[in-house]
Amino acid sequence: MQSLRMKRVVILFMLFGFFSLSSCKNVDNEFVIRDPGGAISSAELRLCGNRLNLTKFGSEMKGQMPITCEGEGSILVRLVDGKETSCRIGYVTPSAEQTFEFVVEDRQCR
Repeated sequence: MQSLRMKRVVILFMLFGFFSLSSCKNVDNEFVIRDPGGAISSAELRLCGNRLNLTKFGSEMKGQMPITCEGEGSILVRLVDGKETSCRIGYVTPSAEQTFEFVVEDRQCR
């Protein structure tokens, strides 16, 4: 009788652990920079102590990253003429699915 009760308790703890872990999912957030003038040579996302090089798709630079902190970040944009600009990413929070979109025109990130 005692052994059966102990097995039930163990199973309940295992189920509780499984459900609590499955609710803590990482959400990939999307970061997009439009480059209508072809001025960008590369872009690096800097967020939550992590870095990610964005990938060029036609006239856009894109990347996905889970947000693992509360805070701010930026995308360092290197232009073909050697100059740099930065796209400021405002306040972020984990588990919120977000898309951040910017446009680089006249050497400025908007």
